[in-house]
Formats: sequence, structure tokens, C-alpha cells
Amino acid sequence: MKSKIMALVVGFSLLSSSLISFAQEDLIYMESYKTQGMPKPKVIRTISADLDGNGSKESISLTYHSANYAILKINKFEMVLALFGVGDSDTIDIRVVDLIKTDKAKQLEFREMTTDIYTRRELINYENDNINIVVFPVPAQPGMVVNASYDGKGTITHAYVNQNFYTWFYKESFKYDGKTVTHINKSSYSLETQVTVSTVIKLQKSPTNKDLAFKMSKGMKLTIVETNGKGWFKVKNSSGKTGWFYFDDKTNKIQGKPGTDIFKGLPYAG
Repeated sequence: MKSKIMALVVGFSLLSSSLISFAQEDLIYMESYKTQGMPKPKVIRTISADLDGNGSKESISLTYHSANYAILKINKFEMVLALFGVGDSDTIDIRVVDLIKTDKAKQLEFREMTTDIYTRRELINYENDNINIVVFPVPAQPGMVVNASYDGKGTITHAYVNQNFYTWFYKESFKYDGKTVTHINKSSYSLETQVTVSTVIKLQKSPTNKDLAFKMSKGMKLTIVETNGKGWFKVKNSSGKTGWFYFDDKTNKIQGKPGTDIFKGLPYAG
């Protein structure tokens, strides 16, 4: 019997007993697809690369089995990758990346397109015949990854679309030391989103200063320039005057009004 290393890959979610049970059911599905007339697995990609840096190239393949799971195989070892189940075989892929160019090891990046804008990404290590998911800490500012970049020095940058507002983009950086990933904390996120105001809203001077900065009026052109990652957004008008508003991510409202009703021009709004 082939050695099998089972793992659930569920983005930033935590493992639960129900998910583990789901993976076991999928393993049964995988073993019996021929006798039960299940769809034939489709090999998505095969790669040859030295992942563990020992001078010998690994034989790597990714096989799509159903909307629920795929199989990653490195040499004789296999990992079950639980999928979100929203697409077909065209929505998943793998590639080799090099997080730290000064060491000999390389990693695999697994990608699954789950919506028009969201691409789930998982980094995978292979060392001493073990396949491991590189676990990322959850950043304080919630969001969904739409892109990722690697500088080759251990810094990983994720581009997110905001999970609550779904209307602006920001970046989070992480540091990888060859074993674990830590979040690089920041107190400000640059935006630069051009919008047109649809209704009157009062802006205050800062998140901690409630004095009136100015009022946004209908038809005014503004730039959303910054957020502190805690619900406060800074805007700038054409004359350079700035002010702040608070977005309540529990109600999706700004001063009691839906955020997407206040601004026109927000990406993916509505």
C-alpha cells in the first residue's frame, strides 16, 4: 500500500473533526472511482524539481479527482488537497517557487481559483520524505488573497481584497525562515482608490479626533488613500484636504448607510 500523507488545505481556516471526516470520505471516493463509474482523474501538471535541495530532482504531479479534492504526489508520497468545490480541473495548478534563494530548497505553490477575483494559494514544503503545508498566521485585517509575490529573501507579500467591504485592495507581508511564517505588522495600508460621492457624509479629523474635517457632498471626487486596518479610512479631496470615516464591518455601513451606496467607483462593489 502506498504511503499516504493526508492533509486538509483550507486557506486560513482551522481543521475540524467534520473536515477530517470529509477527507476520509474523499479517500474512499478516490480508491473506488473505477468500480462506481466515477469521473476519471485528470493529471493537471507534472514537474521535475529539486525541492529538498539534496541534488536529486523530485517527480511531482497534481491530479484532479473531483470538485472536492485533488492529489499532490511527490515521488511516492501523496497528499489529499481538499478543494472548495466551486470549479473544475481548470481552476487548479502548481508551480515551483524559491522563497529563500540562498538555501538549496524550493517550494511548491498550489493555486485554486475560487471566484473571479480570489485565488487561494498554499505553499508546500518537501523535506525528508515529508510533505508539509506552510502555515500562514491570520492577519488582523481580514481579506482574500488575489495575488502573491516572493522576493527570494524570505519575504512573502499577499495582495488582498478586503473580506468585509470587498471594495479595496491592500497588501500584507510575511517573513519565512525556512520553517515557519510570521506576519510583519503594520499600522497603515495604502489604498489610492478614486471614487465619486453619492450622499452627504461628515468626516472627522482623525480616528481619535472627532472634530469635523469637512463634509462630503454628492458628486464630489475623492481618493480613499489609507486605512488603519481597524475600520477607519482616510480620504482626500481635489484640494488636498483630508478626513476620516469609520466603516462598520458588522453592518457594512458608514454612519448608518450602506458603504456601496455612499461611493461610486469602488472596485467589485455591489
